[in-house]
Amino acid sequence: MRKEVKARKKPVKPVTEKRLMNAATYYLGRFESTEHRLNEVLVRKVRRWSDGKVEETSTNLVEQTVRKCRDLGLVDDARYAEMRTRTLLARGKALGFIRRDLLARGVSPDAIDDVFGAIDAGRERTALADLARRRRLGIFRGPREIDRAPLDPRKWRDKELAALARSGHALGLAQAFLKLETHEDLDLWLEEG
Repeated sequence: MRKEVKARKKPVKPVTEKRLMNAATYYLGRFESTEHRLNEVLVRKVRRWSDGKVEETSTNLVEQTVRKCRDLGLVDDARYAEMRTRTLLARGKALGFIRRDLLARGVSPDAIDDVFGAIDAGRERTALADLARRRRLGIFRGPREIDRAPLDPRKWRDKELAALARSGHALGLAQAFLKLETHEDLDLWLEEG
């Protein structure tokens, strides 16, 4: 026969500045973040700590903690935007895709413009070529991909265009890349950008 175990409810601890700062530093020690994201995380913690109720004083404490983290240099939207941009460019994502990603994560348009100003103009073409190399598209297609190619080359080309478009690359840029026939053409195309 099983005993019924009563669920003990822990007493609700008050939300204090120190407790919020500890939660913020723990989170920031594990993840690079924006002010917006840190604010969301701390509000979620306050909700969990106080049985789903977020009072105005708690909201003020959260905002105060985020400001303090920013002043201490623990949170820097410009640093985050630069790091995220580098990561996504290395994955072959287009600048438009990266801009939308950063805006969705709460980075200000000014910080994004500053980061994008430091990127050279040909970087988007290089990102497209890196993605194509990794995914074996266009001139990077190997004999195995050619053997598996559908009979209609237009369908194959459309599949490759779709793969490049999903990464945010402009249609004209993707089409120009897929028209390249040799690696020498690729080098010239990258120098043009």
